[in-house]
Amino acid sequence: MIRSSVLACALGLLVVATGGCGKSKPKAAVSSAGDAGATAPPPPVVIDAAAPAIDAAPAAAALTAREDGVGPLGEKSDVSEAALTAAFPGYTVKKVSQSQGGDLREEYVAISKGDTLLLKVELVDTTLAAIAVVSPDVPNPMGIKVGATHAEVVAALGPLDCADGGATVDWRADVVECGNARTGRYSLDFQATDGTSAEDLLADADALAGAKLTAITWQATQPGPPPR
Repeated sequence: MIRSSVLACALGLLVVATGGCGKSKPKAAVSSAGDAGATAPPPPVVIDAAAPAIDAAPAAAALTAREDGVGPLGEKSDVSEAALTAAFPGYTVKKVSQSQGGDLREEYVAISKGDTLLLKVELVDTTLAAIAVVSPDVPNPMGIKVGATHAEVVAALGPLDCADGGATVDWRADVVECGNARTGRYSLDFQATDGTSAEDLLADADALAGAKLTAITWQATQPGPPPR
């Protein structure tokens, strides 16, 4: 969610990097010692033994959250419908508008792979406002994953400053928004699996400790007050 209201070179590089996934080191040809007339086989290709093996991974792993953006998107990216579709080849790009009661609507562009929602790209008019990572398949600079508990994230990043998401957006009344110096331009959403309100979670340390991380949201720089 946008805090307080609402890769392509990187993708290409990772695709190239994973092009040889699953290949084992070629074995040197073995010739018979008694076959003096045999032509010597070509020397084997040498693979740097220090280089880590690259395992085959789902395409979702090609998306990476960074300090300056997520996947192919950054501060100055074109976020028109056509540009977003072109920026995510092989993914489903779809505009979503969900009623939150009355005239309130939550709107974003959903980036999915198969049936898995990976990102919510949030816009203010035609400007990129935020990108919410909502799947553990998308890595981020902090090394934490969607689905981790609040206690696990605190163990990894240290104490978090948290606030009631419903204080500024009605439909986020069950979301606790957190962050600290280590999260940088990212904010973290935590929710209880039983729908406990953010106000009650903030008043109960044990309940908050068990709340799950549901979104890791990169914030674009916006003029004026931060959008929600």
